[in-house]
Order: sequence, then structure tokens, then C-alpha cells
Amino acid sequence: MNQEPRRVSPSLPLILPGAKDGMVPRLSTAIIAYFAGQPFWRVLAVWMATAVVSAELLALGLNALLGIGQPPQAVLLLTFLVTVLVSSPLISFGADICFRLDLQWRRRSESEARFRDGVDSMGDGFVMADRRQRVVLWNKAFERLFPRLAPRLATGMALSDMASLMAQSYGAFTDPSAQARRARALVDGYARLNEAREEVFDDRILMVVHSRTSEGGTVSVYRDVTRSHQREAELAAAKAEAERASRAKSAFLANMSHELRTPLNAVIGYSEMLLEDAEAAGALDERAADVRRIHTAGSHLLALVNDVLDLSKVEAGRMEIETGAIDIDSFIAEVVSTAQPLIDRNGNQLQVTREAGLGSMFGDATKLRQILLNLLSNAAKFTRDGRIGLAVRRERAPDGDWLSVAVSDTGLGIEPATLARLFTAFTQADASTRSAYGGTGLGLALSRGLARLMGGDVTVESELGRGSCFTMRVPAPSAVAAVHEASPVCC
Repeated sequence: MNQEPRRVSPSLPLILPGAKDGMVPRLSTAIIAYFAGQPFWRVLAVWMATAVVSAELLALGLNALLGIGQPPQAVLLLTFLVTVLVSSPLISFGADICFRLDLQWRRRSESEARFRDGVDSMGDGFVMADRRQRVVLWNKAFERLFPRLAPRLATGMALSDMASLMAQSYGAFTDPSAQARRARALVDGYARLNEAREEVFDDRILMVVHSRTSEGGTVSVYRDVTRSHQREAELAAAKAEAERASRAKSAFLANMSHELRTPLNAVIGYSEMLLEDAEAAGALDERAADVRRIHTAGSHLLALVNDVLDLSKVEAGRMEIETGAIDIDSFIAEVVSTAQPLIDRNGNQLQVTREAGLGSMFGDATKLRQILLNLLSNAAKFTRDGRIGLAVRRERAPDGDWLSVAVSDTGLGIEPATLARLFTAFTQADASTRSAYGGTGLGLALSRGLARLMGGDVTVESELGRGSCFTMRVPAPSAVAAVHEASPVCC
């Protein structure tokens, strides 16, 4: 890369010792500025010649005034003494000036080397132009981005010429007018400051940003974002494939669950008929017990199939909400009555807390019941001889009323690392939980899916060894207001 000759700024503080203002500092600065670009030996020679000539002229002048009638030896001695006395300070001053200039040159060279090293270490391409739009500097990363352009770059090249070379070297332009338009577009880009935009050069996509320097020049940064675009495309393709696979899985589960329900309903129906016949005949032997086990197992399996079917419908977006008026107090009493046998099975106590004036709401009672029974069933399963709480309240907010139901227990609790994936389908706390308590890990995923389908959510707070608290929060518009809004307006 071409480099300009070293220059020293006229503002360098190289002045005579003790001189702070006036003509001497200005004269010193002017002299330094003039000799700044000259070689060291030339500066020293000029100063020595100036000092010697000045001293000689002064000595000749003194001899002309004082040398009348003096012997030649005295004139020679006087000339030598005056020359030494006058030229020594001037030579010393010139040597000091030259030493300072050389020191500044070395410092500037070191600073330029550090700057060059920093610029070349950048991962992004870098080009700097002066106020006349002439290229003054670029780095190695820019050469790597534009290898066909690098050999033709030169210091002092106009940005318009560099843009023309870019258009010629990078782009399948067979028409000269197309090349000219491309070059014009690149040149116009230098005027759009601090505006990141993408430019295509052959098969590379570069993010380009132009900025203005304090002296009116331009700094351009080129970043290769080709790989980022490729990764985005790969991620988009992978996401589309995953969504397609998820839809296929949901459709498969829905179809299989639907096909399994028919034979299971037949098994359950025939077992109920056999149990009724056995009870009518007064037969309570082992055969009746076996039929009862078949009925229980079939009912449990049907519940699992229903959960899989519901979850697949939620994931596929085919679950329908059937809304109606719900009396909240009656609804909670019904849920508690249904869940009470599950809670009593492990010796637990249920404590229900509800605030006064719950009133009524408009919602899907079946899905709300399914969510709460799932939460109460989990609390009862993982708690033994403990306490299960059911707290119900109605929250009134600017965006409408909300029904909040918290199911707490004093059971096992959940590790913090497990909470993040707790609502994922087929996920349980750990392998020991599955072996000790059973279950498929569908209940919580289905409960959250149903709650979100109704515009709410299910959240959890838990501490290992101290229990958990699951909170269902869903919109609870007033049933009266909802019916009024749905009723036609008579004219």
C-alpha cells in the first residue's frame, strides 16, 4: 500500500525555552513548519551555514569599525572569537530544533504503525477518504473482501473511480450502462451516512455503513454477512420442517386417539354390563373383581387417550371453545366434590378459600374443570398426609375481570432446573417420579394449552421439599355483560 511522506503538524510545541508568547514563538513555529518535511542533514546544514555566515558578517562588521590601525593578527583573532561566540548558540539552537523534529518524526511513525496495525487487525473491511473524496487508507480485511479490486487500489484514488472498479469487478454486468448505474448507486451510498444497508457483490452479501469524519472525510466499513444469511435460511428451513413434522405428529396422534377410543368404549361398556349382571345375580366372586379391574384399566386408558387427543387438538389449533354462563361458586363446589376422593386417598386434607362475591362468568366450564381436576389430581398424587389448598378469587383489572385459582400442596416440590421444562408434553420431574407415582406427563402440558387457548395461563412456584403452587388465571367476563353484548339490538 502506498504511503504519503511523513509530515509534522505546525501546531507542535517546539519553541524556544522560556518564550511563551510574542514573535519568538510564532517565528519558531513557522521555521519548524517550513523545515518539518526536510531531511535531518539538510536542516542541520542550513542552520550551521546560516550561523557561520551570520557570525562572519558580524565579525567583518566589527573589524570594519574597530580594525583601523590594528595588526592582521588582532583582526584574525577578533574575527575568530566573534564567529565562535555568535555561531555557537545558533548552531546549538538548530541542533535542538533538529533533534526535536526527529523525535516527533519517530513518535509519529510509531503512532502510524500502531494505527495501521489496529486497522489491519479489524475483521471488517475499512476504507477512509479525505474531504475531497480521495482514498487515503484501507486495511487488509478490505483487500480480502475485494481481492480483484485490491491490486488496482492506490492512495489518492477518487471514490467514484473505486466504485467504478467495484461495479466492473463484482457483478455480471455486460451492459456498460448497467455498470455505470451500479457505480452511480455505490457513489450515492457514500452520502447516506450512518445508514446500514446490504450490498451484493457476486455471491457475497456485505453490510455497508458510511460515516463522516471530523475533517469532512468519509469512513466506510464493510462487514461480510453472507454466512449469517445462510444460517437464517437454514434456520427458517429447519423451522418449517419442524412445524411440518409437528403438524404430522399432531394429525397422527389425533387419528390414532380417535381410532383407539372406539374399542376402548366397547371394552368399558361390556365390562359395565358384566358388572351389572354379576351384581344382579349376587355374584361377588373373583370373576366380578377381575371384570372390575378390566373396567378400571379401560377407564384409565381412555382418559389417557382423551388427554392425547385433546393435546394434539390444541397443538394443531383445532380445539374449539364452547362458552356459556358459569356460576363460579357452584362450579368450584362441583370440582371439589369430584376431586375429594383423590385427595382422601393419600390421607390429605383439602382447604378451600374463596373470596365473597365471585358471581358468574362466561367461559368453557368443561375445559376449566379439566384444568382444575388435573392440578388437584397432581397435588393429591405427590402429597401424602399433607395439606392441599384451593384458593379462588376474582381479579378486577382495567382490561377486564380474571378468575384466579391457586392449587397449593405440601408435597415433594420441584427442582428449579425442572421448572423450565415442566409444561412440556411427556415430561416429569425425573425418572424416579415416573417409577414411584406413575403418569405420562401430559396433564400439565394439556392444562397450560387449554388455559392459553382461553386467553389465560397456568404458572407454577415451587421449592424442593416444601411443596408447589400452580395458579390458573383466565379471563372471566361477567355472564350478564356477555349475554347483553351477544343479544341483538332491537330497533
